Amino acid sequence: MISYVGIYLRNLFYVFIFLSNPLFADSFINNTYNNHGSVGLINMPTARFYDEEVHGITFYDGTPDQKITLTSNPYDWFEGSFFYTNIQGKPYPGFEYQDYKDKGFNIKLRLKKEGFLPAIAVGLNDFAGTGFYSSEYLVSSYGIRNLDIHFGIGWGQLSGTETTISNPLGYIKDSFNIRPVEYEGKGGSFNPSQYFSGENTSPFFGVSYVLNNRFLFKFERDTILVDSPRMPYEKRESDYSFGIDFSINNNFVVGGSFERGGFFSLRFVYKNDPKSTKKYEYQLPEVNENDNKYVKLIKNLEDNGIGVNKITETSSSIGLELTQFIHPDLNLVEQIISEASRNSGIKKNIITDIEIANL
Repeated sequence: MISYVGIYLRNLFYVFIFLSNPLFADSFINNTYNNHGSVGLINMPTARFYDEEVHGITFYDGTPDQKITLTSNPYDWFEGSFFYTNIQGKPYPGFEYQDYKDKGFNIKLRLKKEGFLPAIAVGLNDFAGTGFYSSEYLVSSYGIRNLDIHFGIGWGQLSGTETTISNPLGYIKDSFNIRPVEYEGKGGSFNPSQYFSGENTSPFFGVSYVLNNRFLFKFERDTILVDSPRMPYEKRESDYSFGIDFSINNNFVVGGSFERGGFFSLRFVYKNDPKSTKKYEYQLPEVNENDNKYVKLIKNLEDNGIGVNKITETSSSIGLELTQFIHPDLNLVEQIISEASRNSGIKKNIITDIEIANL
């Protein structure tokens, strides 16, 4: 297993070195909530975050769990969520014909933003109470244009594959090798002795790919523990899940997934960024077929309110000296530059120096 992880990390490092930088990052448009209301893939989390004040709601219909999750970002480095779940096939004590009901809390914290090296985040799922989904994780993310790559390790309910590694925290303290079966309290109580504990952890990874401005493809190695006595999951047919997210607009997303080779699931997402301005409609310029890529780039930018003062080029990147005073949001300016480079056929990394009028 060690060699398997080592090969994956080595290849991932080569990708970081030789390929250009992201379209993804923490984009509100190109990231969506996963089945558990965290910015992520299908079931697996990522190191992506939304901006401060973004909030949303996720409706998930899977097997055996059906879940509603409310999620909020009080800070751009902190994501918190509250969920209420219906676990099909598990009887509710005292009510013979009713499925089991439960609620819980999740948090995710950013440890590092993406730069030359990947973004890194740490999180805890269902960290207080009955702990049916109790799990912890450390995850990294790195974007390469339309592709976003994720790799992490999971504890608890995220350590459920045959391919595992020894808990690295066990080398620090022996108590991390033991994950208590009994919970320290009832609903709403914290269970710190469980956090990041257990004899083994499972490596997980996945990718998301922007097919176009409506469709997002997701693929992951799903490490959810399916043979737990607490959760009536179906037998795992595969370690892998894949799905498609369709963005109706910037706020509403519908996702369909085929999970662990055994069943299909549906997810409905509403997300809202109060700070976002009215959606900007990118203007496609009239270009001549004989125009080179730099002329096309200039026309694309100028028709979208961004003036080009100077273009320089090196073997690995293109430098742009720009002036703009129309768009109030620098994130929107970066999106326009990214779209303009794609429309112009430019594949090199673009480095910008933006001068904002009157500032």
